[in-house]
Amino acid sequence: MEDCRLTNTQQPYYFLCSFSDPSTGPLLPESVQNKQNKGLDRLRKSGFNTEEIAIIRERFHRSHGTDYNGYVTEDILRTEEQLMQNTGDIFLDDTMNEILCGFVLGFFLGIFSLFWIRDPVFSQRHQLGIFSGMFLHIIFGIRHIYF
Repeated sequence: MEDCRLTNTQQPYYFLCSFSDPSTGPLLPESVQNKQNKGLDRLRKSGFNTEEIAIIRERFHRSHGTDYNGYVTEDILRTEEQLMQNTGDIFLDDTMNEILCGFVLGFFLGIFSLFWIRDPVFSQRHQLGIFSGMFLHIIFGIRHIYF
């Protein structure tokens, strides 16, 4: 039986240790945090992604006739903040309504709802509801046939 011990190792080993006080402050600069918490960017907390917020922002400014060229300025944030104070709760409640509508479509139309799934009318929340409703429809169909 051979000896498995390591002898004559010439390579040095290094350990890197870092000690610091725990960070209690914000991880992002204050200007970035304030910008994320203003206007339509507050919708991120309710599950909207950057692309959906950009679409909502573009439609909002187009319908209100404000000058929006893709860059968010203080005037634009102020206008969006007024919108969020007046109707912010409506945006947050619409998330569940979209999922529920998609679920109903997916459940009652079943596989036929796949024909309309890529239609730009349906948001990602609609699509999530459609897939989950369709999945439940298929489960009930299998249960009806085999049990």
